[in-house]
Amino acid sequence: MSSRLTAHYRQQHAELSAIIQHIDTLLNAPEARTAAARVRADVEALAHKLNAHLTRQEEGVYTRLLYHTDTQVRDTARHMRREMGAVRKDFDRFVAAWASVPLMTVRFPTFAAEARTVTGRLSAHLNREEETLPPLAEKAGL
Repeated sequence: MSSRLTAHYRQQHAELSAIIQHIDTLLNAPEARTAAARVRADVEALAHKLNAHLTRQEEGVYTRLLYHTDTQVRDTARHMRREMGAVRKDFDRFVAAWASVPLMTVRFPTFAAEARTVTGRLSAHLNREEETLPPLAEKAGL
């Protein structure tokens, strides 16, 4: 991956990670239950940034890696893409299920546990992308 492209994706990952960290901070605060509206705003911001990131990544990286001549490049890209698809599906389901601030407030322990699970999976995937995609793209000549 060119240094410019790598820097761009790393910046996007940093922005996504910062939102995830802020959500976690809000969920762990003593007044967390009363901060449901702020958490919801962060979840919406995360969804927006994640959708933009995944669209750019699909068009700019995965499309080329999935058709590369090297089997290892294709297989690794397919695995990472499939994993992200599962994470995204869970995240989208979570966003839809918890669209109501009053519901988040009333069922806060359940909401918080699900939020931690979903954002934890997303964060772990972003970390794997950081480790995997730049060398893979470099090997593929992107």
